[in-house]
Amino acid sequence: MHRIRLVGLDRAHRTVNTARAASISSHAAPAGTTAAATLEEVRQLASALGAGAFVFGVLPALFPRQFARLFGIGAADDPTVATAIRSVGVRDMVTGLGLLQAARGGDARALRTWLLARTACDAGDTLAVGLAIAAGAHDPRFVGLGGLALGAAICGAALTATIPVPSVRRG
Repeated sequence: MHRIRLVGLDRAHRTVNTARAASISSHAAPAGTTAAATLEEVRQLASALGAGAFVFGVLPALFPRQFARLFGIGAADDPTVATAIRSVGVRDMVTGLGLLQAARGGDARALRTWLLARTACDAGDTLAVGLAIAAGAHDPRFVGLGGLALGAAICGAALTATIPVPSVRRG
């Protein structure tokens, strides 16, 4: 009885591995081309992430109180809270533009650097929202803001992982 289950699990494992290999090969660059097509796809996705970060940053940079109300952030009328929100908006605009420029340029090192910066910002935002939730913040709009940050961090990390780490020149 146990042997039959093991054989069944082994067959399922082989099926999953075969499907995974087929999926990977279907995303590989066509025969006769280089990995540049894959890097081009990463550049397009990074451009979208950069543009999205820029657009997302405009509202808090220009209208912090409205942004706070939209996402359930308390004390929206407090000028110190508005200052912090505005700063995050400017940060998102700057990293978005930097990522967009790097994605459109030809420098993989710059693209990786801006992706790492954007990912770190989104991961920090995710952590900050998580800490606020742990401290009692449960407004669904605010939780959704954390979900957006988490999704952007995962996307950025996945894109970053596709770009080879540049070698360090000594000398």
